[in-house]
Amino acid sequence: MRATKVRARSSPSLLLGMVVGLAVALLWREVPGRPSLPTVDAAIRATSGAASQRSVVLEDRPATPREALPATPTRVGAKPSDREKPLPSANPTPPTSHARLRVIVVDGEGRPIAGVQILRHAVYGASGERRSGELLAVTGFDGMTDLVECRAHEHVAFEAKGHRLLYARIPAEGPQWQVTLPWSNRLEITLLGTDPLAGYHVEVGLGAGFRERAFHQERYVTTPGRALEDTPAHWQAEREGSRWSLGFNAARRAVVDQLVEDGAIAVALWRHGRVLETRDLELVAHAEPTRIEFLPAPAAPAIRGSVVDATGKPVAGVRLRLSPFGGQRPYDDDEGFPIWAAEAHSGEDGRFILARPDDPLERCVVTARGHGDRVLTIAELDQLAGRIVLEPARLLRLVAVDCDGEPMDGGWSSGIAHNYARPHVHLAHDVWRWPSPADHPAVGDRSPAPPVFVFADLPTAVLRFRFTHLPPDDGFSHDTRIPDVRFVSTYRTEELQIGK
Repeated sequence: MRATKVRARSSPSLLLGMVVGLAVALLWREVPGRPSLPTVDAAIRATSGAASQRSVVLEDRPATPREALPATPTRVGAKPSDREKPLPSANPTPPTSHARLRVIVVDGEGRPIAGVQILRHAVYGASGERRSGELLAVTGFDGMTDLVECRAHEHVAFEAKGHRLLYARIPAEGPQWQVTLPWSNRLEITLLGTDPLAGYHVEVGLGAGFRERAFHQERYVTTPGRALEDTPAHWQAEREGSRWSLGFNAARRAVVDQLVEDGAIAVALWRHGRVLETRDLELVAHAEPTRIEFLPAPAAPAIRGSVVDATGKPVAGVRLRLSPFGGQRPYDDDEGFPIWAAEAHSGEDGRFILARPDDPLERCVVTARGHGDRVLTIAELDQLAGRIVLEPARLLRLVAVDCDGEPMDGGWSSGIAHNYARPHVHLAHDVWRWPSPADHPAVGDRSPAPPVFVFADLPTAVLRFRFTHLPPDDGFSHDTRIPDVRFVSTYRTEELQIGK
């Protein structure tokens, strides 16, 4: 038994010390798991002696099993259940890497899948290309392979033909990891017959249930599924669901895979913007692709013609493109036409062969560097017997400012888009054109950026100009024989909310 010597205090300090000691002893006794203090009886004995007593021996209160110190430290206010839990240090730390991890890849029925590629940092494009990724391993005929020196919880991709592209984390536990790859929907569409492919395409309408998007069409646009085998393709979202526009490759096929969800789709065959046939079907993922074949009626004979300059000399390398979007979607060298739009080029003798649309009002855009652009309908082209005359090009330098004389420039958005009131010019039949790019030979050292814009290869005519972000009536008309023009808007840039 341990003994502790305590000096007694003389009155009146003796009385005060006694009261404090009693209070502390009572409170401390009620706290479970605390070191024992002298008992209340011992404290009374120590303070009830004569004032002249100099010291007293106190006995410790024996600790009961209920009040004994716990085997492990606990936090203040912990519940009994908390005190029974082991310390965090008692839990083994999962490994952060594997020297060798055996991977087994199977399908939904448990059968091994051979040829599965396992990649790190994999990014896939909507046209079937792999934009980045480090190949780590490929499964053998038994569906097995080993990952060497791999980190736990790292993302890897599993890619196999006919199966869903899967992203998964490497587990911390080993030494074996089994991965199941479900089947994915693969759609193969074939155009039968011998018609030239120009002007043909299919539209695949997907319902709202097709939500899984893992392939990058643009920087911030991902798609449900991807186009394969050099299939010309473009995907766009719609109010309900989405739509793939697919051209045909050299083998007369259009292929889309990695459609994760099952559901109803609509597949329509088009020729030059007109629907020829539509089929509705239900996609259900399985080992074999869903195959569709179209056999359209023969198309009308192609248009044969020639392009000459104002002196009658043949012009080689002229580009003829059908089916421009028109309206609010101007064209330039790279945009303004659907992916399936038929196109032809004139040879050294100026001759060309162009697919004939069914619609005589369909438009054809004719462009050549150094010559004025032209827009003709098929009916007008027939009236000319296929002979197209191109005039020498006109160059126009446009300066466009707001009502305060400031550029109508909204600055950069997200670091990738320059927002400003961009001019475009109307040529004919509601077909509009953007300013010429900086690499156009006629632009030279002129600055094609706000507030200065350069239009090369314009025809000689009075043309209408308008701007994005401005009302359609806030534009102007100008004779292209006058090479410089200044436009002052009736609005301030702040009022236009450009880039907001």
